[in-house]
Amino acid sequence: MWRCNDPQKQEAQPYSIMVTDPNGVIEYVNPIFEELTGYTADEVVGKNANILKSGEHGADFFRRLWETINRGEIFRDIFINRGKTGFIYCEVQTVSPIRNAEGNITQFVSVGRCLNRWTGKDDKLAELAHYDGLTGLPNRFLFQDRLQNAMLRARRTNALIAAIFLDLDNFKPVNDTLGHPTGDKLLKAAAQRLKSCLRDSDTVGRLAGDEFMAVLESIADANYAGAVAQKIVNGFREPFVIEEQEIHCTCSLGIALFPLDTAVTVDDLIHHADMAMYEAKRHGRNNYRFYSEELNERVIRHKRLEEKLRQASDGNGFFLRYQPLIDVATGRMTAAEALIRWRQPEAGLESPMDFFPILESAGLCMRVSEWVLRTACQQAVNWYRPAFPRLRVCVNVSAQHFWHKDFYETCSTVLNETGLDPVLLCLDVAEETLLRDAPHSTDILRSLKELGLSLCVDNFARDCSNLRYLQHTPVDLLKIPLAYIQKIHTGEDERRIITAIIALAHHLDIKVAALGVSSREQLAFLLDHRCDVLQGYYFSEPLPEEASGMLSEAAWRDRNFLPALQA
Repeated sequence: MWRCNDPQKQEAQPYSIMVTDPNGVIEYVNPIFEELTGYTADEVVGKNANILKSGEHGADFFRRLWETINRGEIFRDIFINRGKTGFIYCEVQTVSPIRNAEGNITQFVSVGRCLNRWTGKDDKLAELAHYDGLTGLPNRFLFQDRLQNAMLRARRTNALIAAIFLDLDNFKPVNDTLGHPTGDKLLKAAAQRLKSCLRDSDTVGRLAGDEFMAVLESIADANYAGAVAQKIVNGFREPFVIEEQEIHCTCSLGIALFPLDTAVTVDDLIHHADMAMYEAKRHGRNNYRFYSEELNERVIRHKRLEEKLRQASDGNGFFLRYQPLIDVATGRMTAAEALIRWRQPEAGLESPMDFFPILESAGLCMRVSEWVLRTACQQAVNWYRPAFPRLRVCVNVSAQHFWHKDFYETCSTVLNETGLDPVLLCLDVAEETLLRDAPHSTDILRSLKELGLSLCVDNFARDCSNLRYLQHTPVDLLKIPLAYIQKIHTGEDERRIITAIIALAHHLDIKVAALGVSSREQLAFLLDHRCDVLQGYYFSEPLPEEASGMLSEAAWRDRNFLPALQA
């Protein structure tokens, strides 16, 4: 159990500290907590932390709290609590999950600083309780109050209002990479840019972290809300300049209209806008979406899938398939890409395109990604046969996994524990992941390269932009996006792009792989333009690990995957 065992250190701590179990039952409080609340440790240990609830926070506040900490993330906000004798006090509070050696959350540690004691002034206390200390915007508590008033006015005047939920795209990697001081400056700049896109009469607030919200009152129709949202999206596409450094940080928006949708309370309307924002994230970020009942049904399904995925990640709910990669020089398979699969008892096989974003949002991505890496490496070891060409395994790396501070150590540990020769492992990283912070991602790739493994850029040149980074990136292979391969038959632009990618890569001494090859026409074009590696259903579907016919020595010796092409 977590506790501070030094009485002198306990007394010296300027913060109140409370430790609870995963259900919120109090296990420990320090003397500052006792002094602040009026409760003794004996009075609260064994009781639920909701003993401090003041009634000033809505249900949505606590929903956000529990969703955040149960994902294993830190929650920060201003808490308005009630002491033993009924007095109200405010704390800037941080709630942090504590994990055991197996990675399971065992406790939550809440560290708070009382604003009363900090300022000693009632007017300053009121300001801190209602305004965000970083950006100066209304905080969640005040914003909800203003939204409530806006909804009352809309009902009374039969007017239309729009609630817009804004979340910065990929803020966490920027914050983790460049540091919290730079992240704070980015949030302040984002708040000012958001305000500049709105009318003076519109209300803007910061809810928490990189989440902002705006209310547009007395608007003409939904088109106006959409136009404002697009203006915000366009505004955030321009880079932020923080300490003479350009930082690219776009945003995703969700819009809920009142009284057109089914929301009847402030919490409902915020929740609907939040759901719409996640729909914008699902469609590639850097855009906006409106809330709808169809979206609501989709979110309900999302929650059900999340629970099933959580159960699957605790056991053996996932399995891998391996799709061959064909070396054009030999016509034979020299590698296999590990592809995760999940079979639901009721719904059958689920596509990773559907369930992997849910793993990410549920905080399960890291656990599953490491399982894929370890399982694929162990399988590559199991494939080894004496006097048999060794088969390399390719593993896709999620953005969350790549940017995690322990990713290098995880790769090194997995290679050591499985005994896999590093030359037989290739890590596939999406180009958009690398471009979030090209200089830092290059440093990560160089450290991985020192382990002896191979590196592949997946979905290369999907937007045909910012190719300069490739000169300094230590990659071995580029993968042409599936969308380009599928249009070889009909798209002159796509054919030109493929030709340019191959020429650029070869000029930099990098090999090129084509995904999704499914027809003889695609194969002929790629061979004519000297593509190095081919993958797709034309050669083989993803195979189970025990597909001995594909992996046998006879297949390597006798089977050539590239039949002679007719002129």
